[in-house]
Amino acid sequence: MNKLSGKTILVTGVTGFIGQHLVRRLLEIPNIRLLVVSRKPNAQISGKILWITSPLEQLTSAIWQANGIDKIDLVFHLGAFTPKKADDTNQITEIYRDNLLGTRVLLESFPSPLERIIFSSTLDVYATPLADNIILDKWLRNSALWSYFWSG
Repeated sequence: MNKLSGKTILVTGVTGFIGQHLVRRLLEIPNIRLLVVSRKPNAQISGKILWITSPLEQLTSAIWQANGIDKIDLVFHLGAFTPKKADDTNQITEIYRDNLLGTRVLLESFPSPLERIIFSSTLDVYATPLADNIILDKWLRNSALWSYFWSG
């Protein structure tokens, strides 16, 4: 029996690369309740999903209640501001809104305590400015090259 069977699972960042693939895999698991939160729907993702269209920073317990959600067991938090071009990488307002405020509001909005949250990002790579072709297999504290890391 799958360990996720019978669980209510929330995924943020479902319009991103990892989020889309994760949702497709989760839909293969029988007997789960799958919730997704996104600013906009994605027609490529379909199935037995409760889609909540909302920016993370605007989530409230009332939104969960209005959708009949009184408990969420597991959260895959993949949602973040993702720059589409180099000029977008230092948009501090968007980074703060989505990556900090959005995460905080998300965590404060849940209708009950979670069993687990998995927080992941593919947005940034932490390295030294002169490093080339390195493989990161550990946490590199204070070595990020991008503002998202320093925003926390």
